[in-house]
Amino acid sequence: IKKNLQQLARWLPDVDRPLAQLSMIAEGSEVLLRQGSGLVEPGGQRRIDFDHGVDPLVADEADSSPAILRFETMGENKTAPVSLGHPAEFMALAADLEEAGETAEAVAVYRSMHLAVGATAESCLRLGELLYRQGEVDAARERYYCAIELDDALVEARAALGCVLAELGQLDLAISAFEGALDYHPDYADVHFHLARALESTGDTSRALRRWERFVQLTPAGPWLEEARSRITVLKSAASRHAGE
Repeated sequence: IKKNLQQLARWLPDVDRPLAQLSMIAEGSEVLLRQGSGLVEPGGQRRIDFDHGVDPLVADEADSSPAILRFETMGENKTAPVSLGHPAEFMALAADLEEAGETAEAVAVYRSMHLAVGATAESCLRLGELLYRQGEVDAARERYYCAIELDDALVEARAALGCVLAELGQLDLAISAFEGALDYHPDYADVHFHLARALESTGDTSRALRRWERFVQLTPAGPWLEEARSRITVLKSAASRHAGE
């Protein structure tokens, strides 16, 4: 029982006293959590409870269905059972796992959320970020695309997509993603920086120079400021030489 409760606690981090707050079923050597009309195993796997609705306390002793044991706190501090049926619950659990450094587990929670209740733009964005950290660049790219499809004004997803596309060598698409982000947020300094790099890589130095200059205007300090100023000096010098020729 102790082992089962420890496993359940990984999926329900906000419940400090699961025995006192949750509705559970003892089935063989397992402790299952009641969630609505279904059950959840300690590892997070959902089960369909075909016997839901039968009151185990009045059921015939010969009935082979599992006994349902309800543990509730009495008094004003009674807490309702926690449910993972709402996107916010999945997002909170994934965020806690991410903060704890359990990236693979957080990815699994987001994937479970998308299967169970559907994806949101924010969940796709955060899943893409985790996949990128794991080195799954192609998978991250697809998650960013999905985020934009669900919310085309999510500029963070457009910026992240542009960075991934640039890393994959798809510079034209990266430039489009960055410019799309700036359509919604013209003063997004980081996007100006990455767009300047992408434009310079394609040889479009005049447009790159304007983006470098805009980045410097928007960024009074930061780790990228020195690079931006250096590129401005180089590009202006090159433009002067060409003009003199």
